[in-house]
Order: sequence, then structure tokens, then C-alpha cells
Amino acid sequence: MLAVGSDRKPVPLKGWASLTGSNDWDTLAPPRFCQEPRLSSAFDFQTRRFLLHVVLLSAWLGIAPVCAGVFGDPRGEGLVEDDRVPLGSDEWQHAGLGDWSLSSGTIHCDGRRRGSAIILSTEGLGPAPEGLVLATAAHVFYDLDTGDRFNACSFHYMGLSQLPGYRADIDMSSASLGGFRPGSSLESADFGQGDWAFLHVPGGVLAADHAKRLKPVAWEQVLEHPSGELSAQLLAWSIEHSAISVSRGCTVVHSHVGDLGGGVWPGQLLDDCDSGQGASGGGLLVTINEETVLLGIRTGSHWDPKTYPSEQFPDGPPPGARWDRETYTNFARAIDRNLLDKLNQFLRLLARDTL
Repeated sequence: MLAVGSDRKPVPLKGWASLTGSNDWDTLAPPRFCQEPRLSSAFDFQTRRFLLHVVLLSAWLGIAPVCAGVFGDPRGEGLVEDDRVPLGSDEWQHAGLGDWSLSSGTIHCDGRRRGSAIILSTEGLGPAPEGLVLATAAHVFYDLDTGDRFNACSFHYMGLSQLPGYRADIDMSSASLGGFRPGSSLESADFGQGDWAFLHVPGGVLAADHAKRLKPVAWEQVLEHPSGELSAQLLAWSIEHSAISVSRGCTVVHSHVGDLGGGVWPGQLLDDCDSGQGASGGGLLVTINEETVLLGIRTGSHWDPKTYPSEQFPDGPPPGARWDRETYTNFARAIDRNLLDKLNQFLRLLARDTL
């Protein structure tokens, strides 16, 4: 049985009010980057019915941030309904979100915010290392213009790196990244399947010592039927609010033949969680038997170019466009048994290296 929400109260974060959004580079208006992949001859689902527009949701200021996926009134009235609740807002304080809402942060590489990350619980999944274990999207570690991978990155708990004890370096030498590769991956039918990463913050983050760790759960255990729908929430950075935010009451479905994902690979989730720049790597969460768990990793958005032709919509669907799994949707890389195995391998390697 699925239940949405929690009675547990969030732990107050002292000092955020005067600091949220204080990075002056966050106020810049970055260029939008929307990639249209070239589909190979092998990529032939639905007789090539749809061209796939892929949007990578990272906050590359000055390089390649994305077209946001903020959807409209499901009744089709063309109204923008942004369901994100930002940290520090009155709504956040009174929403009763639960301690799971304090289980994230942002990834910074080369001095700029690149995406979001979720703090994982490793209980029952492998040896527990000192420090923090994070899940995020692999593409946040690449400069998509050059294809170069960033080597020096840090984790900023709840995006509040200005406070003492809220920032720590990521051990990039031990990072476990999926098969995402800039450019080449866009031509593959399994694009998105390798867009995941597990990270280790050896020294931990002082402010996160008592933060809730989210348990990753295989989607096969949650979505008992591939065509079923779930109610979920997205925990990720929102550049529009300059804060971590929660998008609530989202619809999540597993991709199948006939929608934009085409059901090409198992574990591709489609959702209508409002999100924008910086949300890549954020967590798609569901609550099962009163426990909130990690179901998937936010990776991007795609849409049907026949419905939203580039001549009329050069930046993609406008805010307020209606969510439709056949024309415009966000997507996520689901946690599955294979990823749980990868996480176990990652934890064992960390344990071996610390002996």
C-alpha cells in the first residue's frame, strides 16, 4: 500500500534566510541548451514515430543549462501550476514535509553548481563507509560543450555552502558513474539508462550528521504493474527559487511503447514533477508504508517536436504546457536491481580501499 506524506517534522536549518540565493552568479540569465539527438538506424521504436528531444537539467551557468519542465493546469486551461515548495518559504515551514526533505544538496564542479544529489542510506546494501554516500546523475560531471569530465567537485548540503560545516569535497577518484557519455549517448536507444552516479564524501558534512538518509528501492518492487501510476515528489535544487525545493503530488509512470520514452529500456520513468535548471540528479521519491524512499534519479525532459516545433518553440515547450506522456514529459532513471548491485559493488570497493 502506498501512502503519500509523513507526520515527521523537518529539522530547522539555522541561518538559511539571509544566505539563500546570495551567490551573485545565480542571478545571471544563462543561455538555454536543448539537444535534439540524431537517431541511429537501430533506434527504431514505433517506426521512428517520435524524434526525441532531450533536455539535461543541470545548472551550467554560461555553458548549457536546460529548458525547464514546469507544467500547466491538467484541466488544460493553460495556467502555470508550479508545485515546487522552496526551502525557507512559509509553505515549507507549514507543509509537514518530514525529515526526508532534508536529505539532499547540490553538486559543484569548477566553482559552479552543476546539479543536485541525494544522501543515501546504505543499510542492508553493503558495508557502511565513513562519511556520506550520494546518488546523482552522471551527466552533471561533464562539460557538454567539450565532453570533458570535471575532476574537482564538492557537495553542498541543502545548497547552503555559505554556512560553516555545510560543504565538503567529493572523492572523485572513487566515483562510480554509469555509461553516460556526452554526444555519443544521445544517438543510442538506451540513452538515459547510464545516467546515474554514486559518490563518496569521505569526511562527511558536519551539518548533515543527523540528516535523514534515503533508502533506494528498486522500481520493480514499487510499480507492480508497468502501466500503473504513482504519486511522488521530487527533491532537487530550483534555480528559480535559489533553494532546494520539493515538487509534490507528481504523477509517475513507467515508459512503454507509444509514449515518448518508447519503453525502450526497463526503468525509464516519466513524470510531471515541476523542475528546472539544477534539478538534474535530484531524487524522485515515493512513500511506502509511511517510509519515504528513493525511486529514481532526475535526468531530463523530452517532447514531441511535431507538437512543439522549434520554429515556434525555440526553447522547447513554454511554462504551463500540459504534461502528456506522448508529447511532453520529464523523465528519470529508476533505481532497479542492477543499480542496487552497482551500489553494493561501490560500497565494497570503498571498504576495501579503507583497509
